[in-house]
Amino acid sequence: LNVLKDILVEFEIGKENVKTLLSYTRPELHFRVKKDLGGYKKVILKNLIEDLDKKKQVFKLDGEKSKCGLIFTVNVNGEFGCYGVYDKLKKDYPDAVYWYSGSRPKKCYYATNKEYEEYKSQIQKDFKDNKYPLLVATKAFGMGIDKPNIRYTIHYGVPGSLESLYQEAGRAGRDKEDAACYIIYSKEHLEKEIFDKL
Repeated sequence: LNVLKDILVEFEIGKENVKTLLSYTRPELHFRVKKDLGGYKKVILKNLIEDLDKKKQVFKLDGEKSKCGLIFTVNVNGEFGCYGVYDKLKKDYPDAVYWYSGSRPKKCYYATNKEYEEYKSQIQKDFKDNKYPLLVATKAFGMGIDKPNIRYTIHYGVPGSLESLYQEAGRAGRDKEDAACYIIYSKEHLEKEIFDKL
């Protein structure tokens, strides 16, 4: 809504001349919250991925019928950041998971920004082309990406706003088929107001 207000002001358009959706509800998205009450976020994530694979075979590649997933992290660096989570998962799923972040991680093996930009372009293309089923990413991934077969998203921590959470989760189910949107959070890392809304 803030973006719409800015556009109205910038272009000097009256509110009566704008048509907007009455509802942003996406019935194909099914949200599930996983609480981490004892510092076991990594275990919860691994169990969730294994459960998804048992029930839906999310690691089986089958072109456009592949059931791809996105794991969103709040940060790039650190144990719970994009690269750290990828680094842990690749041990169990070496050819099935890759990573993407807007900025280059500290542990990144790409020496120059140019090399890193080439890596990001290739990762986006390969994920869109169903060459692997799972991508660990920051919010930088997905703007303008319309991949119809993302069947699930996992938020490994809660983003800065509920709007961001909904936008990132909304990268699943673009084909209007059912998609699961998981949130793994630690209560102690949330402000009371956000915890109550969640």
